[in-house]
Amino acid sequence: MKSRLYTYRIATLFFAMTLLIAVVSWVANVYELGAVQNLLSAEGIRWGLSHIVEDYVYNPALGVALVLLMGGGLFVYGGAYDAIKRICTKGKWVSRKERRALMVALLVLVVYVLLVLLNVMMPWTILRSITGTFEGSPLFKGWCYVASLGVGLSGAAYGCVSGILRNDADWVMAMSKLIALNSDYLVTLFFVTQFFSTLEYTRMGEWMEIDTQSLYILYQAVCYLLLLLVLVVRGKNLNEAK
Repeated sequence: MKSRLYTYRIATLFFAMTLLIAVVSWVANVYELGAVQNLLSAEGIRWGLSHIVEDYVYNPALGVALVLLMGGGLFVYGGAYDAIKRICTKGKWVSRKERRALMVALLVLVVYVLLVLLNVMMPWTILRSITGTFEGSPLFKGWCYVASLGVGLSGAAYGCVSGILRNDADWVMAMSKLIALNSDYLVTLFFVTQFFSTLEYTRMGEWMEIDTQSLYILYQAVCYLLLLLVLVVRGKNLNEAK
């Protein structure tokens, strides 16, 4: 619950800062302070209506978060996470069925990792770019999917063998549970996106002598650090709950 309060307050903070940017841009425009664009003008409102959804959809962390949470959901709610935690932290024995499920999950993960490494180490494979390098390669661009798929497959293997995941509905439900649990992060991300978008449109960043590149790096850093914060705190809460 505490982690949700943190994200709620962060969302409120970025919403308040966006309103502040709007007011300051209006004042700066009225008094002709630099080249600040007025967000509350007719042109600014038209820009906002045209870009709010688009900017959120293209947020650098949104797709990464959703893909990672789907794979992680299979691992957590397929039962593998709980079994490993019981063995490592509480020293409890697991049943014969659970041990068999863990062995199958480990085998699936090892085979998957070996296949990825094989494609990475060998030249001119499908995970490298057309020039044979990693920069701009499918692996470089889709690292989150590769990671999520590996975790998800091992979690699904455990769930199927242990009997927790019995059909396709269980798979979909497991993949969606972590997204639902971290839905507050997705809402917070919306307000973070709007803040940085309005900061760029109004040119307040330039006014504060922050170049576009630095602003974008800061934007990405905030998005990913928030994701890391939510996952760490939510993971601790999940451990305490179980």
